[in-house]
Amino acid sequence: EQISYDYVLDRARADGNEKALRELEQIGYPPYSNHETDVMIQRSWLEYYGGVEVGFNSLREIVLATLFRPEYTWFDGIRFIRGNYFTRRTMFDAVKDVDFLSDDVTLQVPVAFIAGRYDYNTPSCLVKQFYEQMSAPAKHLYWFEHSAHFPHMEEPEHFAYILRQFHIDRVEDSMLE
Repeated sequence: EQISYDYVLDRARADGNEKALRELEQIGYPPYSNHETDVMIQRSWLEYYGGVEVGFNSLREIVLATLFRPEYTWFDGIRFIRGNYFTRRTMFDAVKDVDFLSDDVTLQVPVAFIAGRYDYNTPSCLVKQFYEQMSAPAKHLYWFEHSAHFPHMEEPEHFAYILRQFHIDRVEDSMLE
């Protein structure tokens, strides 16, 4: 949260955005006193400054999909909104004190990290730090250079390629065992 807040604050200062500065200073540094509303203010400025999406509008795409694609219905859109609200409301308390960087983590399975270079929603610098310190039989960090928080939506072809490549590598590894 601190990295994300600092990113937005720095961008607002560089931009001379008085409205953003006023709203960010009003909620103050994390931990927020009213997480549910304060994080939404910070995240709206984060989205404005490209720390959530790069040249893409995921909400617009989801709305269009639920209205115009045959595999979805408008009710799926409502479920999506309700699911997001439920997650924000319930998950924060469960994960707010988790610190993956404070413990040595060893996994017994191969792991892949997919990170958007401009992600400040879940800061990619922390993904890289965790990746470097954790252990696994095989690990890969795939950077998406034109993405923030949604590489699967911002760079879908590259995302599909990485998934196929990771799968092929795992199949070849299992054949060697």
